[in-house]
Amino acid sequence: MVALALAVALSSAAAQDALPKFKEQVIDGDSGVGYAVAAADINGDGKIDLVAVTEIPDRVVWYENPTWKRRVIVEKEPKLPVCIQAQDVDGDGKVELFLGADWSPGNSKTGGSVWLLKRPADLEKPWTPIKIDEEPLMHRFRLVGGELACKTLKGRDSSQGDGNPALLYVLKRPADPFGGKWERVVIQKELHVTHNFWPVDWDGDKQEEILLAGREGIFLLKKGADGPWAREQIGKGDPTQGGGGEVKWGRLPGGKRYIATVEPWHGHTGAVYIEPAKAGDPWRRQVLVENHKGGHALWSADLTGTGVDSLVLGFRGVPEGKRDECVVYVFHPLDAAGEKWEKKVLDDKGLGSEDVVCADLNGDGKMDVAGVGRSTKNVKVYWNEGK
Repeated sequence: MVALALAVALSSAAAQDALPKFKEQVIDGDSGVGYAVAAADINGDGKIDLVAVTEIPDRVVWYENPTWKRRVIVEKEPKLPVCIQAQDVDGDGKVELFLGADWSPGNSKTGGSVWLLKRPADLEKPWTPIKIDEEPLMHRFRLVGGELACKTLKGRDSSQGDGNPALLYVLKRPADPFGGKWERVVIQKELHVTHNFWPVDWDGDKQEEILLAGREGIFLLKKGADGPWAREQIGKGDPTQGGGGEVKWGRLPGGKRYIATVEPWHGHTGAVYIEPAKAGDPWRRQVLVENHKGGHALWSADLTGTGVDSLVLGFRGVPEGKRDECVVYVFHPLDAAGEKWEKKVLDDKGLGSEDVVCADLNGDGKMDVAGVGRSTKNVKVYWNEGK
């Protein structure tokens, strides 16, 4: 009986301590006001580098793995950069970068631009920015089905989410990506304030659907056979203010899916929606953490090597920078129902987390975490020291 009790206790303790330890490294302690971070092999050496977008100064830089030497990609122009996406657009095996810029959240009439950054032969030199599209309040990029998807925060000539809806569209790549005309194909133009989105092959048909979070709720967008995209609501978001801002998805033990959000937009709560047993039934909303400020960083990844997705969730505090409001958490689901989660503080007051990304940065088979700070003006890596 004693041996059995001890075995159960040890098993329970192990289940409650599934997350690995992380070792923090400051890559850049004076990066500027961080807006976005991406992981991509910039120099083609097989190692994943980091790309950071900042304002004050307006700049895009890359950090070479493993020395983390900083090199400027573009600086001063384009102005007010806000989002970044890597892709090899010309098929030469080397990535280019898409940059969203002219970010002015109070201006819904002008500004908002999409740039293709053409790489130089010598990576010590700046890249060449080529403007390929314009739309006010351009805010987020993702690759959907191999094409660049662009999303505005609100609609042209709108105010507080009234009037024209926000846009989500893909830009079709021309034969000459550096000189040809990129054409729009609209995915969504009904919702009015949408903050972030994420592509996922939801039904395993090798065609990506889109998770979308905004003031009107959390949605799954599916492309119909005849072209138009249908919209299915997963949840309403924050029960008081409504909606959400960030969205990702992951797998629970046993394989059931969850959708993770920050609620409301730039909100105080981290929540998950648990997939129902029967299609069409409501998704169960569960709060993981609340009573914070400025939720803005969210990423899901298998941090434990078990096929189960943990969740990195960061609160930046108010944008102007109260560092004692900054905190980054890691959550890990412990049961198939998604009811029990282990919580670990990854960084307390050290990263005003505007954005995070997970990638295996040192090739050891374990997913690491990288983030950029807004108020803290830094870039950090959290090395996964798990088994």
